[in-house]
Amino acid sequence: MLSLLYSADVTVELEDIVDAVNVSRTIVNPWATILRRRYRPQLVISILIPTFQQWVGINAIIFYAPQLFQTTGSGANAALLNTVIIGAVNVACTVVAILVVDRFGRKFLLIEGGIQLVVCEFIVGALIASSLGTSGVGTIETPKANAMIAFICIYIAGFAWSWGPLGWLVPSEIQPLETRAAGTGVNTFCNLLMTFVVGQTFLSMLCAMKFGVFFFFGGIGLIAILFAIFFIPETKNVPIEEIEELVVFFFFGGIGLIAILFAIFFIPETKNVPIEEIEELVVHRHWFWRRVVAGTKAPVNALRSGSSIVQIQRDAAGRSRLSMVNPEQAKQLGALDMTGDTAAPRSYSAMGQRPDVEQLRH
Repeated sequence: MLSLLYSADVTVELEDIVDAVNVSRTIVNPWATILRRRYRPQLVISILIPTFQQWVGINAIIFYAPQLFQTTGSGANAALLNTVIIGAVNVACTVVAILVVDRFGRKFLLIEGGIQLVVCEFIVGALIASSLGTSGVGTIETPKANAMIAFICIYIAGFAWSWGPLGWLVPSEIQPLETRAAGTGVNTFCNLLMTFVVGQTFLSMLCAMKFGVFFFFGGIGLIAILFAIFFIPETKNVPIEEIEELVVFFFFGGIGLIAILFAIFFIPETKNVPIEEIEELVVHRHWFWRRVVAGTKAPVNALRSGSSIVQIQRDAAGRSRLSMVNPEQAKQLGALDMTGDTAAPRSYSAMGQRPDVEQLRH
């Protein structure tokens, strides 16, 4: 049988399997074994996959499908019929997963299915928002209601051939024989726990967030896609004795790649930068923080220091320097608006002028 899957000479393959089985027999307590640092990547993946599997919103939609369809204007009978339809789609597309998983691979299906989930949830949320708004009161027009039902079915299909079955398959495949029993138990526990949590909280989330709950689930789906890209290895046709090395490589490689991307996009170069220019460098020069922070927070041009005010100024060459003024001087010069004991700094770069304040040494 092995010659049908691999090569005519299966002696080496058989010996590797026998060695792996012999090692697994020496494990007395697999639960203690999976907690070791060596198996930490497998443990983390076995926890996060079922967590993402449930928090993309699948069981929230399946559990409360009749109520969701009734909000589209469908009658009780039509809502139940639509629920039966999405159940049939779920079963049919799960069969599709069985047929294509070994052709396209686990990783590809997780990524493709995740994209399908996110797109459909964003579209459903947008359709509900355009009809019901933030109040959640109103009527969904028939074309939008039909489109909403269609995209929910596409969402179910995407889940059924990706995160649905693979949420059980991948956590078991990434485990070596010595931790497979414990890893499967962890995966099952997390799956059932998250199913319970999502089922109990969905109605409260729907009442509080309205259409935003679909954008919330879609956001979780985006994180799940990134997790599949960076941390989940492709296990198709990988011998069991090579799984551990492959998982460790992808897990820590993904962490390293994320750290590199963070350093490239979020950390500015501070070499030979004076301390008084650090804040401006981080907040106002670096492209990311300039967009995120500077757009919501005014530049800090003055800081209170005891009874004086530390003010950052620039000379003709554009170099920053610190000057100390007391509140009365600052008020007279118009450097600050003083109200009681609080100081409200003005942005002189926006006003097109700089105050000429005498520098005081302390």
